[in-house]
Amino acid sequence: SDDELKDIATWAASQNFQPSHVRTKHSEHGGNGSTSTTTLDPVEQFVDGLSVSESDLIADSPVAAPDGDKWTTAAALLVENLYQPGENLNVVVAHGEDGKPRGYGLNLDRDKFLAGLIANGNKPMTGDAGAWLRMNPTDGQGISDKNVTKFRFALVEKDGVLTLQPALAMKLIEFLPVAAIISSGGKSLHIWIVINAAELSEFRKIVKELLALLKPLGVDQSNKNPSRLSRLPGATRTLGATGDGRQKLLYLNPEALTERLDLTELRSAMAEILPPTDPLKAALNDTRPKIRLPGADRLLSDFATELAKYVADKDIYFRNGDIVVLRDGELRPIKAAEFRT
Repeated sequence: SDDELKDIATWAASQNFQPSHVRTKHSEHGGNGSTSTTTLDPVEQFVDGLSVSESDLIADSPVAAPDGDKWTTAAALLVENLYQPGENLNVVVAHGEDGKPRGYGLNLDRDKFLAGLIANGNKPMTGDAGAWLRMNPTDGQGISDKNVTKFRFALVEKDGVLTLQPALAMKLIEFLPVAAIISSGGKSLHIWIVINAAELSEFRKIVKELLALLKPLGVDQSNKNPSRLSRLPGATRTLGATGDGRQKLLYLNPEALTERLDLTELRSAMAEILPPTDPLKAALNDTRPKIRLPGADRLLSDFATELAKYVADKDIYFRNGDIVVLRDGELRPIKAAEFRT
C-alpha cells in the first residue's frame, strides 16, 4: 500500500546501510566520538587479520623448502616428493613475446628428469619467461586433458597485491590439502590443491565447486583443467617479473597426497562473507520492513500497481531505458539509491 511504501522510504532514509554480508571495521577520530566505517575486502575478511610473509610459509613448510643459495634445488625436491617413479612429466620453457608458454614442451620420465637436474647442478632449465611444469602426469603423447593420467592436483591462483597472498595461502591450508605453494616470480602465488580424482569428470566437478567457492576472493576461475601448467620452482624469469623474478618453492607437504579433500568447512567459512545465493531466501531473511505482495507469483501482482500510484505525482519518467526526473524544466537521470528512497 501507499502507507507501507512511505513507511519504508522514511525508515530507509534514517539508516546507514551496509551490505548485510560484508564485515566492517570501525575507527574513532579525535575526541568527538565520531566513527568512520571501512568495508573490508573479501580477502581481508577471509584471512581475518592473519599477517603472513613468504618467509613464514617457508618456516611452516613440513618439508624444508630450500632457501638462500640452494633455492634452485627446489625443482628436484618438488618432483621427488610429489611424483612416483614411472610417471611422465611435461616441462615447458618456450614462450611468446607476451611471456606466455608456447609449444608442447619436453616429456620426461620422473627419474630421468631428476637425473637431468642432478647433472645440471640441481638447476632446472629456464628461459626469459621462466619455466613451467604441467602439474599432473601425462601419457607423453600430448598435453590436453585426455592425455592426463593422474588427476592429482588443481591450481589455485590469485593475481593482485602480493602482500595479502601469503596470508590467503596460509588460511587455505586450514581448509584444504595443500601440497605445494610456489612463487610465480611475478604477481601471484601458485597453490597446489590435492584433488586425487578417479577420472576427468570427477576432477572437473570437484574443481568447479572449489573455484566457485573461492571466486569472491578473486581466485582465477580459468584453472579448471587437469592439464594446467604451474610455475616450476628453481627457475628465474625476467619477462613479467616482480622483484628478482625467482620462482621459489615456499611450502611443500607430501603428506597432503594422502588427505581427503572435504569442502565442508570451506563452504561454511565462505558463507560468512557471502550474501545468500537465493534471492527469495535473502529477502525473507532480511530484517528490514517488507511489503506484502499479493498474487500467485509474488513478484508482479498488485505491487506494481501500488508503486505506480505512489510515483505517479513525482514527475518521474522512463526515457531511453533510463529513469529520469523532471527538475528545473529538464529531465535528468535519477540514481537508483535516490529512486528507492
